[in-house]
Amino acid sequence: MKLLKKVPHGNGHMYVYLFGIKIASFKPDHFINGKNNVVKIPKNACFTYKIIGNNNKIIMADTTYNPHANIKIGLIAPCNNCEIKIGKNLHIGSLEFVTPIQEDGMKIEIGDDCMFSVGTEFVPSDSHAIFDETGRVRNIAKHIKIGNHVWVGANVTICKNTEIADGCIVGTHSVVSGKFTEPNCVIAGNPARVIRKNTTWDVRLPKDFI
Repeated sequence: MKLLKKVPHGNGHMYVYLFGIKIASFKPDHFINGKNNVVKIPKNACFTYKIIGNNNKIIMADTTYNPHANIKIGLIAPCNNCEIKIGKNLHIGSLEFVTPIQEDGMKIEIGDDCMFSVGTEFVPSDSHAIFDETGRVRNIAKHIKIGNHVWVGANVTICKNTEIADGCIVGTHSVVSGKFTEPNCVIAGNPARVIRKNTTWDVRLPKDFI
């Protein structure tokens, strides 16, 4: 019998036992509890992830940057058949899943050549159900889709069922919810709205073009 042992728990914690008595608990950076889950991320991606459920995928293409993200699927209850797909050359200051994905079959897609500043927050699911007068649930989460070459400013919150088209810029401290299908727009505010159209951006400094 081992005097000291670590035992994974279904809630994403690791429990530490000494002589059969729990003396500590912590959350490891990488935790998977379930079957047929797939995680494929580049070696230079500083991702933490926690998955509880079956048949979930986190797949990220190669990048020249060192993106930081904390992704959670199904921590409140098991979640199945979800997919997070991230395109190439993603640049992230920090990305945090404020709440875990909690609906089966949800998809999150992030296109190529995107840049997320520090404090980017995804809210992919609500923690509680909302009903209308007929008793129908109104806040089921199905997807988040970010197009190619999208720049998200600092401390932006991206809510469930949001779409952002190619080439858009999201202003600092915006709360984005809904479909923004027109490309090359500036989106800003709380709630976010289109404030400028026919705009492009480049990762280089403004002075490089003067």
